[in-house]
Amino acid sequence: MARLPAAIGQFGHWMRLRGDRALAVANGLYVRLIRAGNINIPYSWTAAFFQGIAILGCEVLWIRGAPPGVSVACLAVAAVVMAFRINAKNFGRAEQIIWIALSAAFLYVEISSIAADRTEASANEIRNRSEERAKFEAVIEQGRAINAKQSEDQKVQERKFAALLKQGGRSIKDLEDVAGKVSEGTSFASGGDTYPSIFPYELITEDGRQRVGFGLSKQGKYPLFDLRVSVGRPYSVSKENNQEELFGTSCKFPEMSTNWNFPLLAASMDGESAAYFEADMFARNGKWEEVIDVRRVEGKLVSRWVIFQTTDFSGPKSKVIEDLADQTFPPDHRHDVLQPFPNGALPLPDISQQQKAIPNLILSPKQCAGFW
Repeated sequence: MARLPAAIGQFGHWMRLRGDRALAVANGLYVRLIRAGNINIPYSWTAAFFQGIAILGCEVLWIRGAPPGVSVACLAVAAVVMAFRINAKNFGRAEQIIWIALSAAFLYVEISSIAADRTEASANEIRNRSEERAKFEAVIEQGRAINAKQSEDQKVQERKFAALLKQGGRSIKDLEDVAGKVSEGTSFASGGDTYPSIFPYELITEDGRQRVGFGLSKQGKYPLFDLRVSVGRPYSVSKENNQEELFGTSCKFPEMSTNWNFPLLAASMDGESAAYFEADMFARNGKWEEVIDVRRVEGKLVSRWVIFQTTDFSGPKSKVIEDLADQTFPPDHRHDVLQPFPNGALPLPDISQQQKAIPNLILSPKQCAGFW
């Protein structure tokens, strides 16, 4: 026990020696750094000339394609050099002006790089949208080809069947019965005179907003096959060329055999008293377009919807197969002329307002997805 105090004293003496040595090393490093910062770096007009040529070359290189962040890194290096030069005795006004101009050039190049990067990102987004739209149109064209082939096959089968009945010499009653069964079978396979419709209704979503909902239903006794539906709000892209773009949802239904109402989309009309919406529908047995006029009456959303049976060349002369409206829809607008889009007579919001609009809600995510 008598040796413990002596050992503790020796250990404390050793620790003091180590601390004094570390302090001396730190003071030496500090003195060297101070001396390095006060080194007088020679500077002349010849150095300034070559410095200007280097700056010009860097500017030309960066302006032609410097990625964002390079100029910031160069600006940091320049700041370190200026920190060492600021205490030099020959750090004159000319060199100061050169460093300021160099810093400003770095700032300009960085801002230009950021702007160019954003422009390229916007161009890529537009290109991606165009590609998606081209794919969607290709799918529609493929559906049209399938429908044309099925129609041709149906006509061939009907001709064969008529020839068979003529050769068999059956009675008129038997012919009518058999023809009715054939017509029933072909109508069931293709959809017959059945058509889809979009039903608009007022909807309060979970976020407490008042929205207009759009539900899909079937009108007719036959099922619909390969049904594709696009519903949303059209925006004006170019009034001179009557160009419009639809923002909403696109849905696919391989078969629709029930008369149930499928909710598709919920769109907001905050701050608006009236709005127009559009629906494009395509199945084996035809193509349809629906124009929906939604208006705010005493705080409630009421609608009128018109369904057209369209072709590739029908346009404004398309056949109206349904024209319905809510009971409280304004009588002054009940008989407004509604035509398939593009329709230059209807007041549509400009495409620039779409970015400010409240996002739509997709109500059937398994069958539907957002587009454009």
